Amino acid sequence: CVRDRWGNISDTTFVELTPYLEVKLDKTKIRGLALPNDAPLGYGGSISALFNDNDESYYHTGDAARMPQWFTFDLSLKVKLSRLTWWMRSDGTRWYYNLHNPRKVEIWGSNNPASDGSWDSWTLLADHEQIKPSGLPTGKLSNDDVAAGDAGETVVFPLEAASYRYIRFKTLRNWSD
Repeated sequence: CVRDRWGNISDTTFVELTPYLEVKLDKTKIRGLALPNDAPLGYGGSISALFNDNDESYYHTGDAARMPQWFTFDLSLKVKLSRLTWWMRSDGTRWYYNLHNPRKVEIWGSNNPASDGSWDSWTLLADHEQIKPSGLPTGKLSNDDVAAGDAGETVVFPLEAASYRYIRFKTLRNWSD
């Protein structure tokens, strides 16, 4: 039975549930895949920096990159994704909800990406917009904003999504605009 915060109680129901097995991917096997129309890298960043658990390394596009922009990576095996989490550039909390951090994104999957970088072989898996908990203007952070930034931004994929090996992370809007 279920009880809500007002004390209402549902009828008793018996259900056998089997949870989905979630396994964290081996990030050492994830590699960048440079396709012709992916955003140019800049400032010494790399796609592999997204997966190395080192706060001092980073992925950053170059000054020539314009919105929308995207990058592609190879998971090294075909997987059914349940969620993807990213963390904003922080420098403490200085850049949370600010500057070039992704705000509105799409996540795409493919098992056979076209070598010319076209989108014909890609399937949209998720459309997501990051929301600043406080709604405060840029440069101002509440404790809730900092806690959310520290926790990372999680995109949840639909249960019916297929398995894919290649992922494209497309930023439609960042916190600069």
